[in-house]
Amino acid sequence: MATLACTFLLLGIVELAGCGNTSISVDVPFENTAWVLERYGPADGMKSVLWGTRITAVFFSGENVVRGSGGCNTYNGHYEIIGLDGLNIIELLHTEVACADKVNKQEIAYLVILSSATSFQVEHNTLTINGSEGTLVFKA
Repeated sequence: MATLACTFLLLGIVELAGCGNTSISVDVPFENTAWVLERYGPADGMKSVLWGTRITAVFFSGENVVRGSGGCNTYNGHYEIIGLDGLNIIELLHTEVACADKVNKQEIAYLVILSSATSFQVEHNTLTINGSEGTLVFKA
């Protein structure tokens, strides 16, 4: 009888451990989160970020400043949130270190899209920024 009770107890522990794999999905905040770009471009031609490059953005709430890396150069600028999901990037500046041609083209495309931002959406750990020049998809 004790063996049977131990077996049920063990099965219960294994079953509960399996429950640990289910996660509750919580939206990450737009501001003060380190975002890493995964895809960018027009809706009909999204590209993955080049292997070996890391494009980042952090929107600092207290300063309304966005800072990050374009994959080669660093950048910063001001932003404003308009309503619930409107976004305007203002005065975006970047360093001008020489980069490999493909990295440079990717960085320019990223900064052009970011500068054209009109809206954003955070869903779970994904940030999507839409602009007149394309879309940026980040992960937290």
